[in-house]
Amino acid sequence: MVKLQYFKFYKVYFTKILTVIFFAILLWTFFSYRLVEIPPGITIDEAAFGYNGALLAKTLRDENRRFLPFFVLSIDGQDWRQPVTQYVTAITFKFFGSSFYNLRSVSTFFAVISTILFFYLLQIIKNFKFALLGILIFITTPILFIQSHMGLDNIAPLPFVILWLIGIVKYQHSKKISFLILSGLSLGMSIYSYKAMRLIVPVWSGLSTLYLYWLSYDPKQKTFFSFKRYRSVYIFIASVIPFFLIMPILQKLYPGALFGGASASFDSYQQFFLGYLSNLDPSFLYITGDSTPYHSVGNYGALLLSTLPLFLVGAYQAIRQKNIFTFVLVAFLIAPLFFGIVGSIHRASRLLAILPLYSLICALGISSFYKIKNKRFKVIPALIILLILLNALDFFRYYFLIYPSYYQTLDSFKTRSNDSYQVLAQQASKRGLRPFIQREIYQSDGAAAKFFGAAYFNNVGIWDTRDKIPDKSILLTTSERLSGMKRLELKLPAYNILVPE
Repeated sequence: MVKLQYFKFYKVYFTKILTVIFFAILLWTFFSYRLVEIPPGITIDEAAFGYNGALLAKTLRDENRRFLPFFVLSIDGQDWRQPVTQYVTAITFKFFGSSFYNLRSVSTFFAVISTILFFYLLQIIKNFKFALLGILIFITTPILFIQSHMGLDNIAPLPFVILWLIGIVKYQHSKKISFLILSGLSLGMSIYSYKAMRLIVPVWSGLSTLYLYWLSYDPKQKTFFSFKRYRSVYIFIASVIPFFLIMPILQKLYPGALFGGASASFDSYQQFFLGYLSNLDPSFLYITGDSTPYHSVGNYGALLLSTLPLFLVGAYQAIRQKNIFTFVLVAFLIAPLFFGIVGSIHRASRLLAILPLYSLICALGISSFYKIKNKRFKVIPALIILLILLNALDFFRYYFLIYPSYYQTLDSFKTRSNDSYQVLAQQASKRGLRPFIQREIYQSDGAAAKFFGAAYFNNVGIWDTRDKIPDKSILLTTSERLSGMKRLELKLPAYNILVPE
């Protein structure tokens, strides 16, 4: 009898694991479709993550020869790479090889793991149907799909934010302190996943503390700071505060890394609220999108326009219920509170952390229609879902068919030579020749050339047109023919590959 119970337990456990794996494969297929082709080319920030990821994977040192630094100084000392994305990239390169695809697949990984965690969060809050509704809204959000296709760190906070919410919800259900520790640690670690989180996490930490205090509050008790009664508050604070306390040390070791050169200022309360309210501006969120061109597709906002009515209905329900949904709504509304002190206006790419909160409220909005007893209104949820799908399909049509040809003209995507470097490496290995890159190409491609050079080659040379062509070499060049060299007939996006005749 005992053996039968164990068998049933492991059968259910194994089935759940297979379901998660199958779900993850579907999500990976969805998020990674045409991953290298769209957006076209590679940005300088992607190249910086890739270059240092390749170096760390090979030598455990960054481009400045620092051994496993917390922050990586890149782009000729102009910007700092954040540790979460940088080291996930390095680990990915170590186990799966350095390539442009694997660089962008790090963001795809964050999108997939975030979706799975979010599904779990939705289930423990309500039920399976509620989880499906929330996931539909989550994965069809334009800003999530845009960032899942870029090798940047904007998307990195998502898993940590969701784990923060999971910890709070699980604690509320079970009162187990371990979930509070999970919540606090996750929120704390998110500080170092993306620079904008240093403005958001203090706000959410304060809100979480107040919410936990409210959960423990008893008006009959005269003691307002009893450790026994309010230990949840103290344990959460103890879990998150170390990530703030190490900031002075990090600032000393890596000057300028914490805020990336941004300086806080409070010129006037109008400017403060301009920065705050501009990041909740519906025209920006639903229509125009990010003010930085390569973080937006131009004709679509960060969020689907069809979800706006759902959010309004969900917000109304959240205010009425005075529970975890109220907490989520307030967290959404106050997230960009401090954006005004750094002048961050209309930057959707800095607001991915609020996406789980938004999707939760929207899911609450659509689920409220299922409670209407009048049969004539039963069709409303189906119509809403259809409208969301049509809106999402319209976005994907634009993203895959129109966006690439329009945005390849941007300077941010001017380097589109990944395939040329990759083919050069393949041909050099196949023919037993040493690869060389023409100096003008290497200088023109800049950070991208450094990344491709570190990713695809162990020993690549730089050739100057004034010098003699080295013996037994294969050359990536702008020339179609050079003395003693012939051009390989290959379909390359840029440049030519020459080999000895």
